[in-house]
Amino acid sequence: MMVKNLIKTINNPVKIYLIWFLLIILFCIIGIPILSMNKSGGEQVPLILLGYAIGSLVYGFFIISILTSLKLEWFKKYWYVNILVFLITSFLIILVLL
Repeated sequence: MMVKNLIKTINNPVKIYLIWFLLIILFCIIGIPILSMNKSGGEQVPLILLGYAIGSLVYGFFIISILTSLKLEWFKKYWYVNILVFLITSFLIILVLL
């Protein structure tokens, strides 16, 4: 029942991008300090986790842009958002790989 309500509230890809972004921000605010507890002062665990979070954000946006393009009614209405996100994230991924 709750899944059906969640699916009804997510009726466009912009909300999916926003939810993904908010999940990454919550991880940065809550998850990184929790995972960094009991580490010695010289370790750079928070910075490493922040780097992983940024990478996850970019790869997540890339995958979401591909998956939301598969739903044609969303693609017809929000094509500019999907293409813009796809171009930016693919540029960042290619830049990192080179």
